[in-house]
Amino acid sequence: MLFDKEFFPTPKEVVLKMAAPYADRLATARILEPSAGSGAILEVITSGVPYTYTSRNGMTHELETKADVRLVYAIEKDPELRLLLQQKGWRLLADDFLAWRPDHHFDLILMNPPFSCGDRHLLH
Repeated sequence: MLFDKEFFPTPKEVVLKMAAPYADRLATARILEPSAGSGAILEVITSGVPYTYTSRNGMTHELETKADVRLVYAIEKDPELRLLLQQKGWRLLADDFLAWRPDHHFDLILMNPPFSCGDRHLLH
């Protein structure tokens, strides 16, 4: 796992930027991470994503939202990483996103796909 050139945990700052446009709906969205790795994206979105909200009266509010762990799902191909995700308590749907045929509806997919097949992940 640690020597796999495809394994690159997404830094927290990057996850926060990825999730920021959706922060207002993270708490109720069904979310999939299709190449979950060690769970870096999952951990950030369920621990808190700050965002700014402007109310109708023009007041700006600094808020934080968290994805509901019960609505977050993962897929991971690497057996060691799958075991790690299970030990952390994440819900796994499958072991290969590209072979997986969804029977779930998701509101949001956040991912950092493997470099060698990112285009295939995006199209799938």
